[in-house]
Amino acid sequence: SKENINRDFQRIFFSVKNFDRWKSIHPNTKLLKEDLSTTVTIDGFTVSKNKADRFIDFDIDQSGAFIDVKSNDFEIIAEVLDYSNFINQKFVHEYKATIDNLIAQYQAANIQNAILTDTEKFSFLELKIIERQIQKGKMIFAIASPTFPSKTSTPTKLLLLMSTMLGGFCGVGFVLIKNAIKNRKQSLA
Repeated sequence: SKENINRDFQRIFFSVKNFDRWKSIHPNTKLLKEDLSTTVTIDGFTVSKNKADRFIDFDIDQSGAFIDVKSNDFEIIAEVLDYSNFINQKFVHEYKATIDNLIAQYQAANIQNAILTDTEKFSFLELKIIERQIQKGKMIFAIASPTFPSKTSTPTKLLLLMSTMLGGFCGVGFVLIKNAIKNRKQSLA
């Protein structure tokens, strides 16, 4: 399925061994192993980084999958693009063997007159389509040049408006509580 293919691509993409192979070809890169790391060690424990804290992350929406690079350095972005293409080629090579194996399993099940479910038939068709694309020399992922960076911070006017409203609510709350305490003291006296 597409989810499995995306997951497998990410596994290969974030592999330290694969990064070391790419780096041996590109020794002067600014891209570091730490930039690809999805984990961090805290007090001797390895934990996953939050999505927001990752330098490089993957996003999937209705229009496709994206590699999100949190940098304004065009040289690093170009290196991530080059690394992505390197991984895509490696992925195709590794996936070809996996696809050939799965197709052989489906064909063996079909020869033995096993009844395939609709999901299995669909998976088989997906694999055949990917196999044909690989045979034609196409990559599994079409990695395009980066888009222009977009500003991801909160708009300044919205931030000022929200700050003003919060300050106003806090001020009104303070005045109401102060008056309630004053009225309570007067009623007890």
